[in-house]
Amino acid sequence: MPYMQVPELRLAALYPPLMEMLEHLIGERMMLHLALTGWISTERNWHQDDYLNPSFVNSWYAAVWIALGRIDPTSGPFQYLPGSHLWPLMRREKVQRFLTKEELSTRENGESKWPKYSERFVTPAIEAEIASRRAVAETFLGEKGDVLIWHGRLLHRGSTPEEFGRERRALIVHYSGVEHRPDMPERASDENGQAYALFDMPLH
Repeated sequence: MPYMQVPELRLAALYPPLMEMLEHLIGERMMLHLALTGWISTERNWHQDDYLNPSFVNSWYAAVWIALGRIDPTSGPFQYLPGSHLWPLMRREKVQRFLTKEELSTRENGESKWPKYSERFVTPAIEAEIASRRAVAETFLGEKGDVLIWHGRLLHRGSTPEEFGRERRALIVHYSGVEHRPDMPERASDENGQAYALFDMPLH
């Protein structure tokens, strides 16, 4: 994870006022365990973070989108569906039933690829739900330093940029309740006592 090798990134992700807000919103002290640092849109279609996790996480989860510069509307900005955290919830085990053994076991750079394979049926299902509810997406066009926090049940996506490779400078970080990640036993704390998970992964 890049936050393990880059102190400045870890400092931003574990900023005490931000961690206090996350604890207030979720109801438990939170632990950093994922950072996405690419400066282009993920182009990850509509999804909830919740179903990407083991069921024992059970929505003790939040993520934060930090703008590192002005977000151009043509760069494939972050989009979300207000109120969708109250919609029916997908579950990991149910999604994985529709995947082959090969799809479940395929990994790339140490990461499982099953979430990508599942898009072929997850995306149409979500789009049908959006249409039935006549839901309208909101777009986050942040200025440098703006922060957006969302719950693990909120439907969101990285939209498709108008020009491939156009920069969208952002830091995207994910957190779980410290008592709800027994699958991440290796941990550390920064100088302010904020928790983060440790992984034996190279910096890419």
